[in-house]
Amino acid sequence: MIKKTNNSFLLDGQPLPSKETSQRVEAYYKAKLVQLTYEETTQKIVPMRLVEDMLSSIYSTLHMRIKQTADRLAPRLAQETDENIVYQILLEDSNTTILESAKLLDTKEFKKEIKKESSENPMLQSNKVTKAFRAPLEEL
Repeated sequence: MIKKTNNSFLLDGQPLPSKETSQRVEAYYKAKLVQLTYEETTQKIVPMRLVEDMLSSIYSTLHMRIKQTADRLAPRLAQETDENIVYQILLEDSNTTILESAKLLDTKEFKKEIKKESSENPMLQSNKVTKAFRAPLEEL
């Protein structure tokens, strides 16, 4: 709420910033928005939806693989009595799971999807960016 006192205005009990400070803040946010737009079009940053989709795919694959571990390994482990062989079977299976998840992170399809998304919509949702990014006045 803005209140007028003597020769100044107060906003929630705080004095309003000067015109110069307001202009610096505005210029700062405009520059940040231009920088973020550039970074998205040059693919230095990617849309959050694509990252969420990729992580969901990785989670799903790992979840299924871990859930199926007992069914996959039970027949092989039931025959073994040597502790070292059981250890090697378990280690081999866990390494395979890790390698499969690493392959998911390095898919060409994900990179293609990023390029497609960037070419279709190179602008960020500026309202969300501006609201999420607040710089202290001292930095300006």
